[in-house]
Amino acid sequence: MEARIPSFNDTPVDMRVTLVKDSANPNAIHSSRAVGEPPFFLGSCAFFA
Repeated sequence: MEARIPSFNDTPVDMRVTLVKDSANPNAIHSSRAVGEPPFFLGSCAFFA
């Protein structure tokens, strides 16, 4: 089996996410939890336009 980078198609059909209410994140700007998707999607918007 060859290792590969996960893609959008690797997301499970039934994916349930639970967020922790009122959790503090002192290491991020305004307690944000972003991991870099907005710049990626901005680039894909320009590509598919």
